[in-house]
Amino acid sequence: MKLSKFIVFSSVLLAMVLTSCTGEDGADGLDGLDGTNGINGADGNTGPAGTDGTNGTDGTDGIDGNANVTHLSFEFQSGSNELSSQIQLDVEELTVEVLAEDTVLYYLVRDGGNPNAIAYYSIPGLGLGGSYTIGVFAQAGTATISFKEFDGSDYQLAKDEYTGAKVVIIESSNQTTSKSLAGLKSAGIDVNDYRAVAKHFNLQ
Repeated sequence: MKLSKFIVFSSVLLAMVLTSCTGEDGADGLDGLDGTNGINGADGNTGPAGTDGTNGTDGTDGIDGNANVTHLSFEFQSGSNELSSQIQLDVEELTVEVLAEDTVLYYLVRDGGNPNAIAYYSIPGLGLGGSYTIGVFAQAGTATISFKEFDGSDYQLAKDEYTGAKVVIIESSNQTTSKSLAGLKSAGIDVNDYRAVAKHFNLQ
């Protein structure tokens, strides 16, 4: 009986102790300060340079233009040179400098009325049928074309044996070596063939 009372008393006392020891929750504390940012790490080593790319292929050289070429055409009046042994051309473009430094090509034209039958005769060279010679003497402002038999005597032109003439002046310089007389020949251009020269320089 006493033991039972003691147990009951002990239980009540323990309950009172536990109840009296439980307090209210305290207020939350202040947040702590943020930590200092860390130091940036060192840059890594530079990588090796890449391999150079392959050089491009050089382009093909363009065709020479005719900016440094003067092309002159002369038409003879019908019968104007009959029985003549000379034809004089007034060519103001033939200056002292041009005659000394540039290449000048001369041609006679024979036009039979058919565009497909036009013939060109290089000067100096042989005349119609190869039966006489043609020469030229040029000075500032004029070019004199002369006709000679093979024995050296004068050849007399028939009526309208030639209907015109062409003069091609090719400026010579370090930049136009391909247009010099030697350059044209090395390029396979026959300077005695007017059509070949005209095609090369795109002459109209």
